[in-house]
Amino acid sequence: MTSEEHVREELGAYVLGALEPGERRAVEAHVTICPPCRDELARLSGMPALLDRLTPEEAMADLTPVPAVLAPRVVLGVAGEARRLRREVRAWRAVAAAGVAASFILALLWWAPWQPPPDRLVTILHPVAVDAAAADGTVATYAWEWGTTVEVRVEGLPRRARYVMWAIGEDGERHEAGTWGPTPDGGVYVRGASAIQRDRLSSIEVRDLGGELLLGAQMSPP
Repeated sequence: MTSEEHVREELGAYVLGALEPGERRAVEAHVTICPPCRDELARLSGMPALLDRLTPEEAMADLTPVPAVLAPRVVLGVAGEARRLRREVRAWRAVAAAGVAASFILALLWWAPWQPPPDRLVTILHPVAVDAAAADGTVATYAWEWGTTVEVRVEGLPRRARYVMWAIGEDGERHEAGTWGPTPDGGVYVRGASAIQRDRLSSIEVRDLGGELLLGAQMSPP
């Protein structure tokens, strides 16, 4: 296509989204330098919305008289084709977007310098409260640059309205690392976090809302 050639015939398909990518780029390049085609494109831009609302009777009111048998078929065919084209375009866009996302994820999996998994340290939680004697659990800690991830697994907790997990540093600093509510069997898995570095953790405690110590674990050096 030269700059002198017009794209009037392609403009209708362009606004309906029925052109191939290369054809769309050719139309877009042409209308930037051709005011008549640009004006025609602006005039046609509302066609998709109008076709969606158009009924055969409304369309026939402005049609040049044609055989009565053919007119409804023509109008219905045009409107149906427009809707079909838009559905196909939307479907292709969704497929293309999914393909791009999948390629991006694969590229990340191949190239990204993932941080290695942190060292995991597991310690036994010991019962402290009298009614927690049947409780059994462990606490696992993971060291990060920003602090420590704390995972608690417990069975047989005495029933309380709320439980609080505390991370306690060597200097007595206390951080609330997680909270949870009761479960039917007293079993729970909770993951929390504390800004205290793991090599500075002295202990992990599980207390109830009133502050009673239920379970505790003394942290060993990493």
